[in-house]
Amino acid sequence: MVIVLITSIIALILVYFQKHVCFKQSKITLLGLAFTLITILQAIHYNYGSDYINYYNNYLLYKESSSVSQLLFLKSIGSGAFKDMGWVLINWLMPEPNGFFLLIIIISIIENIIYYKLIKAYTDKRHWWKSLAIYLFVTSYYVLNYSAIRQGFAVSLCILSIMLVLDDRIMSSLAVAVFAVTIHSSALVMIPFIVTSKLPLKNGCKYGTTILFISVVLFLGNTIVWGIFEHIIDLIPFLGNHYAHYVEDIPVTEKSLGLGFVLHSVMYMVLIYHVIVRFNEYSHNQRVVILLTCISYCIIPFQLTISGLVSRIGTYFSVFQIVAVPMVYSKIKDSMLRLGVGFIYVFMMLHGYYRFFFVTQWSSESFAEFQTIFSVLFNY
Repeated sequence: MVIVLITSIIALILVYFQKHVCFKQSKITLLGLAFTLITILQAIHYNYGSDYINYYNNYLLYKESSSVSQLLFLKSIGSGAFKDMGWVLINWLMPEPNGFFLLIIIISIIENIIYYKLIKAYTDKRHWWKSLAIYLFVTSYYVLNYSAIRQGFAVSLCILSIMLVLDDRIMSSLAVAVFAVTIHSSALVMIPFIVTSKLPLKNGCKYGTTILFISVVLFLGNTIVWGIFEHIIDLIPFLGNHYAHYVEDIPVTEKSLGLGFVLHSVMYMVLIYHVIVRFNEYSHNQRVVILLTCISYCIIPFQLTISGLVSRIGTYFSVFQIVAVPMVYSKIKDSMLRLGVGFIYVFMMLHGYYRFFFVTQWSSESFAEFQTIFSVLFNY
């Protein structure tokens, strides 16, 4: 993990200096340089994280099929590795013997270009370093993409889809969204929000109050959340086919609402306050990313009970905090309040980063030693 940490810090320092006078008129975009650095590291990683080797083995399995029809047959008989055919096909199209490594390189480049464009489009240049810090040190994004390759790719495609629809490129947006669903079916949750994101967003008080009310109700009644999940799974066949195993395989967790939850909620409360009270200060596109981030707060009660599944879904919404948090944070007028909120947010972010690499068993073990594809390529 040391190489990932050092590279992330170097990238962050580069972007931090972008705001200084000596770089303002430079043709060199230090944000682009920083993203180049972290993209190279991501592109050459090997067996880093708990899922990487499973994806690699699945690639070898897909390559055993001689035709697309054979792949479709394996899907039809219910073979689990073949359920999301977009992912299967892009693996199958990669050449042997090192096609999987090429796929990781391509995905790493695409993902980081999308995040680069997101930050450039929605964050003021003075705050680029803050957005980059969230991307690099909230472990659900850059770090987890080393392991959760398939869903990380789907999340980035959904970000691109939102950006395209907000730029009035409707058909391109829908095409990207559909492709994301074929990569990871959990991306289906974003389709309604992509389709409706161009609707007028004027009544911030109504939106913010609704999000807050739903969140409070779900937090107070999280003992019935598991029942809600089971009911939805039974009601919708598509979800049942893909996620019914969570009912049997993932036990209901017993997380409580402690100090950590309260501190984690502070920035969300600031975001919701801005939706309720200061919504008119933001453009339509800014309102969309702020609302999507706030929606992720409603998902936290589900994470307290069925974290294995819902943490996957929550990422599609929470990822927009990369731009929403610096956007809203810069508008906090009281300097002491801004300092306090910033300190709590950074503390929780770094605390989560520390726990990910040193405390949580599955991640601390699988992310301990960084390896590159060169250690494998030299053996061929």
